[in-house]
Formats: sequence, structure tokens, C-alpha cells
Amino acid sequence: MALVIRRDRRITRIQASGVSLSLVWAQNGLCLLYPVTIAWVVLLHFLEVTLFLNLMSAATGLLWGYLMFSLVHRNFHIEGTWFLKTAFTRKWFRHVRRLHDIHHHKLTNEGRMPYNMGICFYWFDRLFGTYRPALGRFNSRGLEKSRELYAHLYK
Repeated sequence: MALVIRRDRRITRIQASGVSLSLVWAQNGLCLLYPVTIAWVVLLHFLEVTLFLNLMSAATGLLWGYLMFSLVHRNFHIEGTWFLKTAFTRKWFRHVRRLHDIHHHKLTNEGRMPYNMGICFYWFDRLFGTYRPALGRFNSRGLEKSRELYAHLYK
């Protein structure tokens, strides 16, 4: 597997060939997506929604989660992605990728990235007050704390 690191303005991108982010997908699924889907199915069952509509709703939620976390989010971190080569998605993808770069750049003093978490639809961030449209000054102290917090991921 070849990794190429390139500076893009003030953000570093990693170009990876053959990288699988299945672990990230599994973590997102186990921590959030699967429990929410199960709770949704149970709620619809108590609301007496038909089994077919209930299962279709669950399948749609899981597919949506796959598209957002595995497909789009992975391509934010890969240079030369097809999203940039396709005229239909290029403008949108450049915009949301820039907001995602800000997500990784804006660290709190505790080493967290609590801004621009919307992946594709940042109106959630506007709603909850976590939207940041510009990079601003880099928090070096936050980076050091983040390295401490997530050191177990780099072993």
C-alpha cells in the first residue's frame, strides 16, 4: 500500500491506494448506527407500522449510513477522488470537503474536533451551533492533547 502525503493549502491530504476503512465503518456502526436502527425498528413496531415498512425503513437507514460514513467520508481523505472528476459532484464536493478539513483543523484545548460534523449536510451544524465556515488560527495545544487522547490508534 502506497501513501503519499501532500499539502493542500494548510491541510494535509493522504493519497492511499488499496486502503480499507472497514474498521471505521464497523466502529461507527457499532457505536451509533446499529443501536439507532434497532431502536427505530422497536419504536416503529410499537407504533404498529407494518413489518415491510419497518424493515424498509431500517434498510434505508443502514444504506444512508454506509453512503455517508464509508463512501463520502472516505473520499474526503483521498486525493484524486472520483467526486472531483465528475462535473455533477465537483462543486458540492469541494465545498463539503473544505468544511470537513475545518472539522479536523479546529481543535479544542481538550483535543476534540466538535465542529462541522455534518459530513455532507452541514445545516445540522448550523442548527446545533457547531458550524465553522473558516479555518482560523491553529490550536497547537489542542493537537498535542489530541495526540495523547488517540495515541492508541497509532500503535
